[in-house]
Amino acid sequence: MSGRLRAVVERDLRDPFRSRAVWPVLLLFVVFFGGPVALTGGGRPGAQAPGLLNQMQIVVFLFLPLAALQFGYDRVAGPRETGEIRLLLAPPHSRRAFVLGTFLGRAAFTALLVTVGYLVATVAYAAVVGVPDPVRTVGGYLLALALGVAVTGLAVGLSASMATRGRATVTAAAAYLTLLTFWESIPTAVRFVGNGLRAPTGPQPEWAVAFAQTVPTRAYRNLAANLLPNAAPPDIVTAGPPAAVLVLVAWTVVPLAVGIARFERADL
Repeated sequence: MSGRLRAVVERDLRDPFRSRAVWPVLLLFVVFFGGPVALTGGGRPGAQAPGLLNQMQIVVFLFLPLAALQFGYDRVAGPRETGEIRLLLAPPHSRRAFVLGTFLGRAAFTALLVTVGYLVATVAYAAVVGVPDPVRTVGGYLLALALGVAVTGLAVGLSASMATRGRATVTAAAAYLTLLTFWESIPTAVRFVGNGLRAPTGPQPEWAVAFAQTVPTRAYRNLAANLLPNAAPPDIVTAGPPAAVLVLVAWTVVPLAVGIARFERADL
């Protein structure tokens, strides 16, 4: 890692601690990760890893993308709107190094929070149910990290593409809804238009089912499903582990690449 890039990463990672904003965020992760496990007893009485993994899937699926988008959506657009970006680029940092460093700093911060949240959830589960299966627990934790990094790449890439915080906010909200629901509705919309603006009938075609798997939240759930005992092999290629890993990588890299390209051409 070059000195310029390291400086951006360190600045971005230190910012939450300097402002003390990290503590309420850390508390939220403790509550959202550990609370459901402590309140429900980790699932069925006597259950081990599946109960913990299922609990974490719901929390990670709903809460982690929202948190990662919140952490990254204004990290470039905000300073750009206020003019602070000129000072941040002064040391000097290239625009590419600034965006990449911001991504790495935000990804490290997200990873720290996920780690604390998962540790709290695991301790709570061990206290109310018993020690969970270490392989499945570690596997679920690593998948949560992968999803957090992917959504962080999306958030920073979107932020680098936007000129103002307001646009970045709207785009981040749309991205969250897309990750959770809208993406799987795209094939239905395409079929609706292709059917002469009439509701499609019959089962979803294979291409529509395959397309629905190509969003990071679904990729996370497909990979998590493979950690459960007696996991059935996927019916379609895009739901398999190799394709799910590629989906997470693509959603990390492509938004960042687009954001860097747009930011390098922007008039600051």
